[in-house]
Amino acid sequence: MKKTLLIDFFLVIAFAGSSQQKLLLNGSWQFRKQGTQDKWMVAKVPGSVHTDLLTNGIIANPYEGCTNMQLAWIDSVDWEYAKTFEFNQKICKCEAYELVFEGLDTHVEVYLNSKHLLSTDNMFRRWAADCTNWLVRGKNEIIVIFRSSVKKMIP
Repeated sequence: MKKTLLIDFFLVIAFAGSSQQKLLLNGSWQFRKQGTQDKWMVAKVPGSVHTDLLTNGIIANPYEGCTNMQLAWIDSVDWEYAKTFEFNQKICKCEAYELVFEGLDTHVEVYLNSKHLLSTDNMFRRWAADCTNWLVRGKNEIIVIFRSSVKKMIP
């Protein structure tokens, strides 16, 4: 049986069998408006851009009052999330490595070590991409760009 290391982005998958191991990437991330030189802010994955903006003091609580109109701009922006993580092949000498995502909302581009890995268009499914050729021993960087669905729908 082929041994695989599954790298979970959003922790919701349970795997059976001893031939698979997991490296969890949820927790502390950074985010900013995509395509800017804005300062990176603290993010938590799994989560949402709204709660990350609230945590960083950029917006008022979106769950209190009638703030829909004041916060509508958030949905018109592309957001970039980044994380650097260590990978040591000695921990898992697997034949293949797969990056697994749950709940990527909706139009998303994923890069691993500056290489385009995956494009998504549906939040309601699991996404997995073979990252065997792009994962390196030591520091790795993952970038996840959430494209504005509002902009995608306007021709």
